[in-house]
Amino acid sequence: MIQELISNFWRNGKDLQEEGKFQASLKILLKEVRHILDDSNPLAKSIDRDDSHEVMAKISIEENNMDLAEILLLDSEKSKM
Repeated sequence: MIQELISNFWRNGKDLQEEGKFQASLKILLKEVRHILDDSNPLAKSIDRDDSHEVMAKISIEENNMDLAEILLLDSEKSKM
C-alpha cells in the first residue's frame, strides 16, 4: 500500500523539480501514509510528532520502507543546502 502511494508521488515527475511542489507533494504523501498506519506504528508516531524528515527516514529504513526513506532524505538534503 505504501509502495502505491510512493509510485503516485513520483508520477509528478517534472513538477517535483520545483521546491514548492515537492514540499506540497511530500506533505500529501506523509498524510496518506499516516492514514494507513496504525497509531502504534513508530512512523505514525513520528509523523504525528512532526519529527524532522531525517528522523522519519531512519524509521522508514528500520521498517524496510526504503523508497519512502529515499524521498524523505532527498528533502533533508534540500533543507541543508
